[in-house]
Amino acid sequence: MIVYQSTKSGFLNDILSNNISDIIHTAYYERLGRHTSQNEVNSWTNSMLYMNNILSDTKIPDSAGISIEFQIPLTSKRIDFIITGLDEFKNEQVIIIELKQWSKAQLTDKDAIVKTRFQHGDSETAHPSYQA
Repeated sequence: MIVYQSTKSGFLNDILSNNISDIIHTAYYERLGRHTSQNEVNSWTNSMLYMNNILSDTKIPDSAGISIEFQIPLTSKRIDFIITGLDEFKNEQVIIIELKQWSKAQLTDKDAIVKTRFQHGDSETAHPSYQA
């Protein structure tokens, strides 16, 4: 299930309305039947501004699909941000983006594991590319 779905141009318009996090939060409740934490709403606010900067690139067509918070069936896992569209040969393309609010991360000796600071201190977690 996808919480938010639009085109690039629709997403950019929702950003300009200055309430993208409210739009996502409302859709989250409507589709998943539950609310989420204020921290997650705040992260949507911050992250979507960065995604706005990326999607302002004119090389990305206005018709590109934007999906936010794709709930992976039969799991509690979600994909943060997905861009879909066609390449120059009309082949379908998908880009999966794992959004983070981290200010820094450190390498570890463990495969696919980094260390970063969370609310309650430093902790090891899966590398974002493995999460995606």
